[in-house]
Amino acid sequence: MTRRWLAIVNPVAGAGRTRRRYGALHEAMVARGLRIEVVHTQYAGDATHLARDAHGFDGVLAVGGDGTLNEVLNGLRVDNAPLLAIAPLGTGNDFARRLGLPTEPHRLADLIVRAPVQRVRIGEVVFEKGGAQRTHRFLNGAGMGLDAAVLDCLPRGIPPALAYLVGTLRALPRFRAQEATAELDGQTLRGRHLLLYAGLGTHAGGGMCLTPHATNDDRLAVTLISEVPVWRLLGALPALYQGRIGRLPWITCVTARQVHFEAPGWGIEADGQRLGAHRATLRVLPWRLPIVAENDGEADNGVLPS
Repeated sequence: MTRRWLAIVNPVAGAGRTRRRYGALHEAMVARGLRIEVVHTQYAGDATHLARDAHGFDGVLAVGGDGTLNEVLNGLRVDNAPLLAIAPLGTGNDFARRLGLPTEPHRLADLIVRAPVQRVRIGEVVFEKGGAQRTHRFLNGAGMGLDAAVLDCLPRGIPPALAYLVGTLRALPRFRAQEATAELDGQTLRGRHLLLYAGLGTHAGGGMCLTPHATNDDRLAVTLISEVPVWRLLGALPALYQGRIGRLPWITCVTARQVHFEAPGWGIEADGQRLGAHRATLRVLPWRLPIVAENDGEADNGVLPS
C-alpha cells in the first residue's frame, strides 16, 4: 500500500471549491493511515514545478480539475513516474469522470488506500515557441479552434457540466471558421474548419463526447468540424453529448498515429492549457502512467478495449 503522498492542491480550481472541499478529504486520508504532505499552488504552472520536485514520495495526489492534473502530469518523469491519484474537485473533471473516480471524501480516501492501478496512455504535443521546440503532455486531448474559444467563455460559480455548455453557447455566435490543415498519417486535409481536435479518451469539455471513436492503442482519435452555420452547430449539441457526432456529414472522425495541425489564426490547447502555437504535431508516447483507478473491466483513459 502506498504510504507517503504529496498532495498538490490548486486552491482556486473550481471557482474556489477545491480549497473548501479538500479539508474533508485530507482528514479522511489521515484517518486511514496515509502520510500526506500538502503544498498549494501559487500561480499558473506551479503544479508542474511542484510535481517535478516530488522526490521521495510514493505517490502524488493532484487536487483540482483537468488543468491541475495536466500541470502535474507535465512535471512528472513519465518513464519512471510515481503513482498518481486524482481528487477531481475542479471545473473540468473529464478524465476523472471517465475513470469513474469518486468525489465523496470517504470513498475517494478508501480508493487511495487500496490503490488499484490503471496504466493510461499519455499524449504529447510538439510545437515551437520563442524560437525553440517545446513539448507538452496531455491525458484527455488537444485541439485548435472552437474548443479554445469555449475556454474563454466559461462562466464561474456554476456546476462543471453546465459551465461548459454555457461557454459553448456563448462562444458559438461570435466564433468564425478558419483555413486550417490537418495531416493524419501523411494524408493532408485542408479547408475551412471550426475545430481540429485529437483525443485519447472519449470526453472533454464537461461531458461532451468529442471523440466517441477513441481506441486504446497508439492511435489518436481525431475529430474535424467543417464550417457550417451556427444554427446547425446548435442543432448538433444533443448528438455531441450522446456520442453521435460521427454520423454528421460535416464532421470527420478518424484515427491516426501521427497528427499535425496548423491554423494561422488559432492557438492549440491541451487539456485546457493554452500553449500559444498555431502549428503542432501530436502523438501517443510509448510509456504508460500509473493512476489510482478501479481496473475491473475498464481500459486506460476510460476507453473500453477494442
